[in-house]
Amino acid sequence: MVIKIISGILLLFSAIMGAVQGIRGWHITLGDKEPFVIIKEKLKFSDNALKAFAALTILSALLLLPPQTFYLRIF
Repeated sequence: MVIKIISGILLLFSAIMGAVQGIRGWHITLGDKEPFVIIKEKLKFSDNALKAFAALTILSALLLLPPQTFYLRIF
């Protein structure tokens, strides 16, 4: 029982942190001086690419919540 509670808390924490990182990435522009933007500028990503990565981050954070995304059903 305690393991399930701890697992649920960690899963919820991971989903929240992923969503926060995606939202933060959504509001970043290429002129900012944060390490995330400096790396993206060195890789020559456009502003639309940054928005796409932010949307992908938010989507992956949300996909942590339904348990069906962790299992591969063959049959």
